Amino acid sequence: MASPLSVGDVIALSKLAIALGRAFTKGRRSAPEEFREVETQLYSLGAALDAITSLVPESVADTDAQDSLSHAIQSCRRTLTHLETVVTKYGVLKKDSQGKPDGSRFRRWNTGLKTGWKSILWTTEGGDLAALRSNLTIHMNSLDLLLGVMVNTQTGQLKTRVDQIHTVLQDVRSWLSENLPTSAPGSRAQTWQTTTPSNEEEPTYSYFQLYEWTDKEVLVCSVASLTLPNHNGGTSEGRLFTCNCPGGPLNTTSPHRTQLEALQWSPLSFSSRIAGSQRVIMLYKISDRNTASMKTMLAKKMTVKGMATMEEMFLHRFPLQQSRSLLLRNVSTLMCYAEASDIGGSPRAHILHLIGDPVETKQRVKSVTIERGLMSLKQSSIDTVQLLHYKTVELEKLLEDPTCVPETAVHYNKTAEVSVFYGAQKVQYEGDDEMARTALELTPSIRPKHVAGDITVLFDRVNTRSFDTEDTGHAMPDVKVTFEFFEPRGRQFGQYIMDDKSADTEPAAMSFFTKVENMRMELFILHLQLPRPDEKVLLKVSAKDIHTENLHMTSANIQILKNGMNGKYRLLMVDNTGYCVVSQDLAENFLSSPSSPGQPPNFRSPTYVVQMNDEGSRKVREYPKGFAYLAFSEASVERLFKIGLSAVAEANTELLEPPDRI
Repeated sequence: MASPLSVGDVIALSKLAIALGRAFTKGRRSAPEEFREVETQLYSLGAALDAITSLVPESVADTDAQDSLSHAIQSCRRTLTHLETVVTKYGVLKKDSQGKPDGSRFRRWNTGLKTGWKSILWTTEGGDLAALRSNLTIHMNSLDLLLGVMVNTQTGQLKTRVDQIHTVLQDVRSWLSENLPTSAPGSRAQTWQTTTPSNEEEPTYSYFQLYEWTDKEVLVCSVASLTLPNHNGGTSEGRLFTCNCPGGPLNTTSPHRTQLEALQWSPLSFSSRIAGSQRVIMLYKISDRNTASMKTMLAKKMTVKGMATMEEMFLHRFPLQQSRSLLLRNVSTLMCYAEASDIGGSPRAHILHLIGDPVETKQRVKSVTIERGLMSLKQSSIDTVQLLHYKTVELEKLLEDPTCVPETAVHYNKTAEVSVFYGAQKVQYEGDDEMARTALELTPSIRPKHVAGDITVLFDRVNTRSFDTEDTGHAMPDVKVTFEFFEPRGRQFGQYIMDDKSADTEPAAMSFFTKVENMRMELFILHLQLPRPDEKVLLKVSAKDIHTENLHMTSANIQILKNGMNGKYRLLMVDNTGYCVVSQDLAENFLSSPSSPGQPPNFRSPTYVVQMNDEGSRKVREYPKGFAYLAFSEASVERLFKIGLSAVAEANTELLEPPDRI
C-alpha cells in the first residue's frame, strides 16, 4: 500500500510544477523550440495537482482510490524533483540574501544548454526531452483520470453503485501500474524515444509578407521572417525582421533589405491580430531608424509552420511586456487598461487581442443614431469607430513579472465591442453630461442587418455603454443603433467618387458590415474552443495522433464537458497550437453506449471543425452527422479514454433514464 496522502505535500508539488513552468517561460528566449511543449505541460500538471488538493483526503475514502492516487502523486514527485535538479544545474539563477543560487528565482538558461540539451538526462530513467514530455503527459492523464473518477463518485448516482466504482478503480490501478514511469534507469526511455522521437530541427519561424500601412497597404518584403534570437535572447543589432527573398540575407542588392533591417520595436509599439479568416498581425508604432519615424506594419499570409512561435511572441509575450510598461506609468489606452473585476476579486489588466482591419472608418461614417423607446440620439460628428476584443490577466501578476504569465493564465472575453468615438460636437446624454464615446456589446448572437447597396448597418436590441468626458459609464441596454455611411455618387475611370470624406472603391456600409461579421466569427470560434462558464469538465485526456475518418490531429487535448444548465454534453478537442478545434454537441445516448459491452461511443451528432491551411487561412466547417469513430494511435491512451468514459457513464446513468410519464 502506498503512503497516505497529505494535502500539504500535494500543494507543495503543485507549486513546484508551476515554478518549473515559470522557469521554462522565463527561459523561452534562450531555449530551443522543443521546450515550449514542456512549459505548457508543467502549467497543466500544476493545475491538475491543485485540483486534486480540494479532494484530499475527504473524497478519497475508498482504499483503491487512495492507493491509486498516492501511486500517481509519488511518481509525479520523482519526475518533478529530478527536473528541478536539471533546471538548477543548467539555469542562471538569482542569488538569495546569503549569496547562494536560488532555484525559485530562475533568470535564463546558461549558454551550454543551447547546444547540449539533447544529451541531458531529463528523466529519472535516463530519458531525453521526448521522454520527459511523454512522462509529463502520462502524469497529466493519470491525475485527470483520477480527478474525474473522484468527482463523479461524489454524485449520489455512483455512490449507490459500489460494484461499478470498484471495477472502474481496478481498471484505473491497472492502467497506472502499466504506464506510470518507474525509477529504474533506462526501463522506459528507449520505448518512449521510439514512440515520440525528438525533433532535430532548429527553431522554425513562419515566413510572411510584410506590408507598411499608411492610407493603403504597401508591400515591403514578400518573404520576411522574425530575426532569430541569439543565446541571450537578443537579436542581431536589434533587428526585428529578416529578408528571405532569393539570395537571402547575403543579397545586398535587394532594394528593400536596408529598409527591413531598420525596423525595430519602440517604447510605444504594440501588436494585435486583425479579425478575419486570414491570419494578419498588426504591429503598431514600429520604429524606423532610417527615417526616425513610427510605422504601422502588417504581417500577412504567414506559413502555418512556425506560426505558433511567431504568434507567441507577437500576440502573447510582447503585448504583456508593453502593457506592464504602460500600466506602471498609469497610462491607459485602447491597447491596454486596468479595471476591477466584474465579479469581484483582483483587478485585471485588459489587453487588446483582436481589432478590426486598419482601414479607418472615421472618414466614412455619416452619423450614428441610438434609439430606445421614445429616446433618439443622433450624432454626426464621428471621430472614429473601432472593433475591439480584449483578453485579461491578473494585474498583480502582470506588474510583478510579465515573463511569468503563461498562456493558460490569460482569459479571453466572451464579447467584443464596437466603440464609437465622437468628435468635437458631442451629444448630451443626461442633463449636462456629454457622451464622448459609446461601446456596443458584440456577441456571436448579435446579428447586424445590412442590405447590399444600402448605406446603413443596423444593430437591434444590443447592450451599450456610453461614456462621458470623465470616462464615467452609463449603461444603455436593449437599444437600436444605426450606422449611416456616405454613399458613392458616381463613377470616374472605374472608381467610386464618394462624398468629400471618402474615396474608397468598396461601399463603406458593406465594408463595415464585413468587419463586424469577421469579429463575430472570432467570438464564435472562442465559444467553440474554450469551456463555457456553465460547463464542467468531466474527463480530460492529452493524446498524440488522434484521428477520425476525415481528420488527423498530431497532438491534442480532449475534454468531455457537461452543461450545468441543460445537462447536455460536449466533446471538445483542441490541438496544441490552438489552430485546429473540434466541438461536438454529443448525442443523448452518447454516455449509454460506452457502458454497453462492445458498443462504441456515438459520435454521430452535429460537429464544428476549425482548421488552418498551409497559408494561414482559417476554415470553419460543419458536419451535421459528426464522424463515425474517434481513434488513438497509442493503445494506452485509447484504453485510458475508455476507462474515463465508463466512469462518466456510470455516474450519469440515472440522469439519462427517461422520467416516468404521467
